[in-house]
Amino acid sequence: MKVFVILFCLASATLSLAAPTTKANATFANTASVRQQLVDNLFVAPDLIRVHNVKTNLNTDTDSTTTQRAALIETSTLYEVKIPQTAPGANCSLVLFAGAFGDVVSGAQSVNFFNNTISDLAKQGMGNLRDRDLGRVNFNPDTKLFDFDETVVKDPIAKWFECPPAGTTMVFEAVAVGDFDAVNITQAPSSAINPPNGFSLRIY
Repeated sequence: MKVFVILFCLASATLSLAAPTTKANATFANTASVRQQLVDNLFVAPDLIRVHNVKTNLNTDTDSTTTQRAALIETSTLYEVKIPQTAPGANCSLVLFAGAFGDVVSGAQSVNFFNNTISDLAKQGMGNLRDRDLGRVNFNPDTKLFDFDETVVKDPIAKWFECPPAGTTMVFEAVAVGDFDAVNITQAPSSAINPPNGFSLRIY
């Protein structure tokens, strides 16, 4: 998948949605008051990544984003991310960046982000338990980030939502778009400066 440039936008409505955690459910919400708490960035890489095979329904461990769709294969990528105790802010967004040698982005060059009802990804051997569409991102070859496409989902939740409490574990899914889509991205560790290669949860 890819990282996208996150823009700060005002929203008047409050959006909420159950997001799976290992301990408790997190809530996605857009509230104007939280937007005032802008601080330094922290990009949190996944603690666990698994590939979901759409045809077999099996989930297997991996170390990279492996989202693809073609005639004989379809996979999505599941990410488990834990909100750190040292989280510097109250705002969250999803980021995908493909800037490493060997990364492959072809076909539609887009992914849709979803949340799901998985409570413990390590124990989820089968199924993705997909819930709600959080937004689409398209690869930008100039920045290597995946930018939000608001012509598909307006005001996407993945672009900005209120972070759950520190210690909360969240699971997200990156899903292929169109008839042919290949997004294979090496995952790098968390960063306090720039988005790491691969998927990350931006806290700011």
